[in-house]
This record gives sequence, structure tokens and C-alpha cells, in this order.
Amino acid sequence: MRISKYGITLIRLTEEDLELLRTKRNSEEVNSYMHFREYITPEMQEEWFKSINNANNFYYIIEYKSEKIGLVNDKNIDWENKISEGGLFIWENKCLNSIVPMLVSYLMIEIAFYILGWDRTFIKVIKSNKRAIDFNTALGFTIFNEEKELDYLLMRLTREQFEEKAEKLRQVMDRLPSNEKILLSFDQGDQLNGTQKSVEKILTYAQPEILFNKVEIVYL
Repeated sequence: MRISKYGITLIRLTEEDLELLRTKRNSEEVNSYMHFREYITPEMQEEWFKSINNANNFYYIIEYKSEKIGLVNDKNIDWENKISEGGLFIWENKCLNSIVPMLVSYLMIEIAFYILGWDRTFIKVIKSNKRAIDFNTALGFTIFNEEKELDYLLMRLTREQFEEKAEKLRQVMDRLPSNEKILLSFDQGDQLNGTQKSVEKILTYAQPEILFNKVEIVYL
């Protein structure tokens, strides 16, 4: 599955990119901000991929200007209650202080709330990562749970909270080159792992005008 808008392309994670991801994930500059900090072996990576390559976990390689720069995810999806847990890391330093992380996050939230109809989403942020806390607060996330014995915060974003921040964010987005619609494409792998079926089922409940105005679906 591929999702494109705002000059960003999100490519569903496949085995082809596992070694790239493993190498970047093990790097000190990325690993130090993660809750799980053990060295990841190829075998561990393969087992992890088998556990998330399904319709309840969406992991995407982020492509910007034809370069793979990071990973974003929407995982532990509860389709019935319309909630999920997000995550993002950028391994290209030149993109860290750019607008790219905001574009990626905004696109994922736009899909979650306006296309899939999610009510809320959660993220975990290491307590010492003030930069990430400030970034997500700017998107509308608030601290939902802070347990002293844990090294991370659980932050929550509801659709209402996002709407409070969305007006200013849209003013920024409107100044950028952009596809008018979210381009969503499915391939054979999405058929095999159930992703296409799950997403199409959710889309049938979306308002027709939302689908017409916001999404263009392509079958590869």
C-alpha cells in the first residue's frame, strides 16, 4: 500500500526494506530515543515483521524527494473501537529540523480522523525527549498517563483536540505544493495480508462526499 500527499509518499513496509530499517533503528541517534533499546538482530527483525505484517498494524517507509528518510506507523489498531497507537522516527538528519516530520504526522492524522473515522490515537514518548513532547503537543496531543516507574509518557489525541490546532496547521499546508487528494494504492501484498479488505470495509462507512473530495484509490 502506498499513500501520497504533500510531497510525501508512505510505502507499506515489506521485507525488501527490513535490513535498511534494522540498520537505522540500531543507530545510536535513533535507538537512544526508543523505549526498546536492545540491539536488533536480523532474526529478531524477521520475527517482528511477521508479527506486524497484518491488517492491524500499518508500518510505512517515508519517502521524500525520492529518498527513504524514516518510518511512521499506526499500530495495535482496534477497528471496532476506532483507536490506534502511532509512532514516527526520521533517520535523515537533514530532515529533522524541516517541515517534513509535520507533513508526515499531519497526513497520518488526516487519514485516521477524516478517512478511517478514528475517535482517538495514542503515542508513547520517552520522558527525556522534550523535542518530541513539544512536537506532539503542537499537533494537539496531551499527556494521558504518566507513571513514575516508566521511562515514557502516554499521550493522546482526539479528533476534537486536533481540530483545535488544525486551523493554524492548515494555513501552513495550504502554502505547500500538494496533491488535492490523498492518493491511496493497493498491491497484491495488501490483498494477501488482509489490509485491502480491512481498509475498504472502513471506507464503506465513510461519508461519500469525504471519499470523493479527499481520496483517490488506485489498484495496482
